[in-house]
Amino acid sequence: MKEINSNGFNMADDTRKVRVEERLKIKIGEAKNLPGRSHGGSCHRDIYCVLSLDQEEIFRTSTMERTLNPFFGEEFQFEVPRRFRYLSIYVFDRDKHLKQDKVLGKVAIKREDLHLYKKDHWFALRPVDADSEVQGKAHIELSLEDSRKRLRMEPKPPDPADYDSNTSKLKGNNLVRLSEYCKESMKFGSCSSSTSKKLLSSAATEPSLALSRSESLKDRAQWGGRNKPPMHAMSESDALPSPTAADYWSDPERHCAARVGPDTLRLRVLECSELTTKNGQCDPFALVTLLYSNGRKVEKRTKPRKKTVNPQFDDIFRFDLVMDADPKDKDSSQTAGVACEARVSVWHDAATPVFLGEVRLQLRQTAPSPLRAWFFLTSRAGGALSRGATPPGTRLSAGSSTLGSLRLLLQYTVDHVFPLDHYRKLEDLFLRSVHQKPITASAVYILGEIVSSKNDAAQPLVRLFTHHDLIVPIVKELADSEISALTDATTIFRGNTLVSKMMDETMRLTGASYLRGVLRPTLAAVLAERRPCEIDPARVKPSAAISTNLANLKDYVERVFSAITSSYESCPAAMCRLFDALRQCAARHFPRNAEVRYSVVSGFIFLRFFAPAILGPRLFDLTTEQIDPQTNRTLTLISKTIQSLGNLVSSRSAQQVCKEEYMAELYRSFCTPRHVQAIRQFLEIISTSTETQNNNVQETPVLLKEG
Repeated sequence: MKEINSNGFNMADDTRKVRVEERLKIKIGEAKNLPGRSHGGSCHRDIYCVLSLDQEEIFRTSTMERTLNPFFGEEFQFEVPRRFRYLSIYVFDRDKHLKQDKVLGKVAIKREDLHLYKKDHWFALRPVDADSEVQGKAHIELSLEDSRKRLRMEPKPPDPADYDSNTSKLKGNNLVRLSEYCKESMKFGSCSSSTSKKLLSSAATEPSLALSRSESLKDRAQWGGRNKPPMHAMSESDALPSPTAADYWSDPERHCAARVGPDTLRLRVLECSELTTKNGQCDPFALVTLLYSNGRKVEKRTKPRKKTVNPQFDDIFRFDLVMDADPKDKDSSQTAGVACEARVSVWHDAATPVFLGEVRLQLRQTAPSPLRAWFFLTSRAGGALSRGATPPGTRLSAGSSTLGSLRLLLQYTVDHVFPLDHYRKLEDLFLRSVHQKPITASAVYILGEIVSSKNDAAQPLVRLFTHHDLIVPIVKELADSEISALTDATTIFRGNTLVSKMMDETMRLTGASYLRGVLRPTLAAVLAERRPCEIDPARVKPSAAISTNLANLKDYVERVFSAITSSYESCPAAMCRLFDALRQCAARHFPRNAEVRYSVVSGFIFLRFFAPAILGPRLFDLTTEQIDPQTNRTLTLISKTIQSLGNLVSSRSAQQVCKEEYMAELYRSFCTPRHVQAIRQFLEIISTSTETQNNNVQETPVLLKEG
């Protein structure tokens, strides 16, 4: 018996499927030449950016205040959660007084064009209007019909002979036949539900009236209100060969003039999906327009659906393929026109309907009949994007946009992941690297030498070796090889080598919960209190405020320092084992350097773990709040100080002069024997083997892959 999962798929089949993983990394650099609030353009704005997939907001930058040339320098990376058409970056002006932010412009890049922008590019901002915000798709069915054939295909109503002459009621099962006739007529589209009810209610007492109603209803539906053609005309056309849709569109005028083949266009709007919302609402309806070669047009519309971006319509519309010229148009030289274009536009139902998108079908190019497909909605004919404006995503060119421009760096990758069996040999090859002598001949080392991005290699390797509980042995072998080639202990792991990137990834993977527990309380206070901490005289006016700011900064640094140095008991065992391996390697190769056992560990835990997280708390899931410029500057100063404290374990770096003179007093406050001793004790404990240590501490499971 086959095992079926919750989605109704054969689970055995699932293991053979190819999984597609999409990842997007984007750096929002800066904007320039944004328009001012005043007419003269001199009044500054408070600017932030929003990153969206179609209309779904994914990330938001911090707000840069009082500037028309904001610098963001923020980086986001994530796995793409779903299919999308456009990556959009909106530039907003925050208005504190009106409490309603204004969008200044946006950059929109098609998903299939993302791979073109792997380097910094300047993009011109484009206006945001109804046409630029179109998204979603429509499910449409299009076919040609011959109304003369449709007459014979429709269900036949009950015959008068089916009625009892005495009671005027339908005999036997004939009432059921009438009910079935009405249902079939409704399905075919020639009879509405209300009309069917009237036919059924009158059938028992007025059979002749019911029959006449059904006949007239059918006539009107088939002939569009015109008189029914004589029977000899129908028989003549039936004798002629019926052309295909391709034959018809090759010369529609000739076929219509000969009254051969189809004479009706049947357009069915089934549903729409993922429509745009307007102020959080969407009450969509579809407007169907058929355009003729003589300039005439016919419009029909559905009823609006309420509060949905995925409306179900299933409405059928029929149009004549030939339309007489407008008798009111005296300038028209044509007597009749042929249907040439069908448009299905979607609108939000409001006092003034709001455009959501449209589908334009050139009928001569739409040969298959019937045609049933999903179509992406596009902007209107003659809209902003079709009037010669630069397409979304086009790089900034000469004569830049009056709305300003935005500098972006994009990295979009798509991986096709095969079932695990396809990778068994490669997996075994990498795992054998632990025992390969020398390590420089191993697959892991060679991979690190040939890839352009060490980080791209480190991430999957760390997950692989962590899964097999071999991360410590492989890092130890790689570290031992790297340290053995050095002559200066101060340069250990200072470069972006494979082993340093694997250490970074391991700390990020196994230490995420630990990092949040240590830093989140203090950082939450920094974000909430917003105390000024600027101590650079060039940035502070009046300068008398520096002493107060310095006191605030010292308080925050001391709280972070205490949280870190007292957290040794909660440091993950996997990180402790790695630090122990690194300390032993460094001590073995530099036995005369007493500080190397501290510096090799502090270089990772302080400089590459805690300090970056303080500088960018949103990237490390320490907060989801927007960070204003003042608080961002406070975090920068705290991070710089923590980096300096990590260097205190080296007697050589403890006596170094600060690069920034204004940081000297702060540095002297923490360059004390008490702080040095606290750091060394912390580093000693977390770099000691934990085989028999922390038995009472429950390890947080390592999440190798979400989903």
